[in-house]
Amino acid sequence: MGTLQEKVRRFQKKTITELRDMQNADGSWTFCFEGPILTNSFFILLLTSLDEGENE
Repeated sequence: MGTLQEKVRRFQKKTITELRDMQNADGSWTFCFEGPILTNSFFILLLTSLDEGENE
């Protein structure tokens, strides 16, 4: 099963992969129902993925 930290890491990697798959060629994302909460959430996930493992 794994520890909570392992589960969080797996979920984080899955989310990062999904975000990268949705990213446009110019580096932006386009969502048809984009709102401030969704945009902020994805931005926070992006920042954490770019800083992955450096500030544990």
